[in-house]
Amino acid sequence: MTEKKQQPALYGGQAVIEGVMIRGRRTVALACRKPNGDIYRYREPLRSPLVRSRIARLPFVRGVVVLWESLDYGIRMLMRSAEGSSARSFSSSGCRTSPRASRAP
Repeated sequence: MTEKKQQPALYGGQAVIEGVMIRGRRTVALACRKPNGDIYRYREPLRSPLVRSRIARLPFVRGVVVLWESLDYGIRMLMRSAEGSSARSFSSSGCRTSPRASRAP
């Protein structure tokens, strides 16, 4: 009887505003808390050149590709979580209203 070797789980992630982003083998997922207490969930497939290109898997090139992907997905998910967790409203001028701005020093 031959036993198959289980591949290690390859998951990584980072904290975002009021939540977490997790990257798996094929998808990136985001979960963050909305102002009303509900959980906002978002998922999208990875579009990594590491899967498609042999050149992208070369040691130095792979590091650059992974760094770029980490920055790209991290910033996009951070912006998405900031939009979802923002409880402040926008004024008619398009600027954020801050409760501190109306207070006198």
